[in-house]
Amino acid sequence: MLLRFEGVPSPVSFSGCEHLLPFLKPPVASWPNEAWTGDPTGPALAVTRSPTGYRIVAGNADSAESCEYADDYEVIASFFAELYMAFIAANPDLLCIHAAAMRWEGGLLVVPASGKAGKSTLTVHAAAAGATVFTDDVLAVREHEGNALSFGVAPRLRLPLPANVTEGFHAFLRDREILGNGCGQYVALRPGEIARFGEAAPIAAILLLDRVEAGPPALEAIGKSEVLRDLLGRNFTHSLDAETKLSRLLQLAKTGACYRLRYVDCESAIRLLREIA
Repeated sequence: MLLRFEGVPSPVSFSGCEHLLPFLKPPVASWPNEAWTGDPTGPALAVTRSPTGYRIVAGNADSAESCEYADDYEVIASFFAELYMAFIAANPDLLCIHAAAMRWEGGLLVVPASGKAGKSTLTVHAAAAGATVFTDDVLAVREHEGNALSFGVAPRLRLPLPANVTEGFHAFLRDREILGNGCGQYVALRPGEIARFGEAAPIAAILLLDRVEAGPPALEAIGKSEVLRDLLGRNFTHSLDAETKLSRLLQLAKTGACYRLRYVDCESAIRLLREIA
């Protein structure tokens, strides 16, 4: 089975694992795709069954890398990671950073990745508190107007969840279970809780996370230079030269307010974020 995803010139192939295809549609993803009837050679990605699970081959050259995955959750998560890379390669003007992004009434609140600081868990808590999620993983920023794009892919939580997660949040997740294993879970957010593929919004603020074990939550304004240093480590755009990359990251840091959030549990953190979003 060959599919072509919007924004990726080459098709992707699924062989012997067509049962995975429903996970490429809402509520897991709103990324438009359709059956490909053109030249079957040179797929951007090839997903096949293997004796131990699944295999993904990225690229069509002899040197293309092949990786093995044990179950449906692992292969779908890795497939979207590879699809992001194919999209980025085909759209070299995009600035891409490893970050989450969500919005309430205003612009986007961008949360760069930081170890195990809990960005995805915080992002899903934001959805439970009325926010619209743009991403919990890859944020693409357009060159001219500086708006960020949504890929429309559901967030993934690392399991087990923190012990301080409330029963109310567990109930929110139970209503949105879709695909997972003992290590992670997709959250099937509903319309209004997640932006669709291609939806764009301006960036209003950038938030660095610092999850601590004890103490009251605290939100403090920080300098643009601190945010720029952090963004430099989260950027994975390969098509831009170093000078252009630095200039655009600096512009991104200057675009919105900059904060650091220290928090223990997500619900108290969300209450603070609602004061700035």
